[in-house]
Amino acid sequence: MIRNVLLAAGLIGSALALSGCGGRFSLPGAPADSRPERASQERDRDRERDRDRDQEVASSPLGATEAQIFDTEGAAIGTATLTEGSAGVLIRLNFNAGGLPAGWHGVHLHEVGTCADAFRASGAHVGHGQRKVRHGLLNPDGPEAGDLPSIFAPASGDFGAELYSPFVSLHGEGDRAAILDGDGTALIIHENSDDQATQPIGGAGGRIACAAFTRD
Repeated sequence: MIRNVLLAAGLIGSALALSGCGGRFSLPGAPADSRPERASQERDRDRERDRDRDQEVASSPLGATEAQIFDTEGAAIGTATLTEGSAGVLIRLNFNAGGLPAGWHGVHLHEVGTCADAFRASGAHVGHGQRKVRHGLLNPDGPEAGDLPSIFAPASGDFGAELYSPFVSLHGEGDRAAILDGDGTALIIHENSDDQATQPIGGAGGRIACAAFTRD
């Protein structure tokens, strides 16, 4: 009995010593730490929900289109899915971890569906140049049809965003600007946030990511 007491005391003492130096210790027969396994299961469930949501979006009876998002080095950093609604287009963005620098980024629809020439070939915003229409969702003379809210990129982990625009349509329904017209449309992400008022792009800065949408 004394031997058993001493053995138990030794185990407890070892556990206290390991705890004091930041180590982990489990007494014999104690249940294993299940937190890492639970975290992994939660991540798997999140990914499964995202896949189910993407499938629901892609199966819209009104039509949908998807394109990869590329950075300035030509690396794929995510996907953009555009789904036609009854009065506008839902834009779902999914990004790989680190796909964008952390912080806010302006997002616009540009008038040509290409990411060539460091994204400059995509031209100006959809609706740019229309008489008496100015850039910015907060501009009393706006917005342009290609104006969208800014998105936020976290410092780590996969992330996504959903935006909605009542000013565009995949094929021009309701006299809205057509995304899949003759030369297509590009979704451009900028290095800074869009203040939604300043001309011509709300101070959003350079173009850092692009997704091109065309009929093909």
